[in-house]
Amino acid sequence: MIKKLLPLILFVVSMQGTIFAQGSTGELKGVVKDDKGEPLPFANVVLTKDGVQVRGSSTDMNGTYWMKAVPAGKYQLVFSAIGFNKLTKGITVESGGNITFIDAQLRSEAIVVEGYDFVEET
Repeated sequence: MIKKLLPLILFVVSMQGTIFAQGSTGELKGVVKDDKGEPLPFANVVLTKDGVQVRGSSTDMNGTYWMKAVPAGKYQLVFSAIGFNKLTKGITVESGGNITFIDAQLRSEAIVVEGYDFVEET
């Protein structure tokens, strides 16, 4: 009798962990755009808590990112891309599988190009 019930008991115990995990996590989703409002592909999106990286992602060709199974709580969301200023936003992820939408717009960095003249001595 115990041998027949053991698989059922193991299944029920494993499902409780899954249900609990879904209830205490949320999701982050959003779009990263440049200063002209155009989607910014391959931008970095990093979720940190107390200066420690919790999750990381990058945007797709449409500037969209998505982080699943993020533990509920308060975080900093850091957006960055080559040639753009970094942007940090304080956010709160809600539990219950809720999706928190956070969009960002990054400004272009000023690029200074210095020129040098080379004179050949003879």
